[in-house]
Amino acid sequence: MLLSMPKILSSRPWLLVVGFFTCFVALWVAFIFFAVKHQPDVVPLGGSAPGGGAAVHAKH
Repeated sequence: MLLSMPKILSSRPWLLVVGFFTCFVALWVAFIFFAVKHQPDVVPLGGSAPGGGAAVHAKH
């Protein structure tokens, strides 16, 4: 006996929650992989910026 999709989901509503949660986790994993692959360049700290960083480290 072949059950239709709405019949399966109406008899087991937790499957819908599990499916949404699985999709949510998969999207977060994809987002993290994308963010790590396309991360911005690291800017070194310590006065190597043009102007010696005087605007950042004001002298008193």
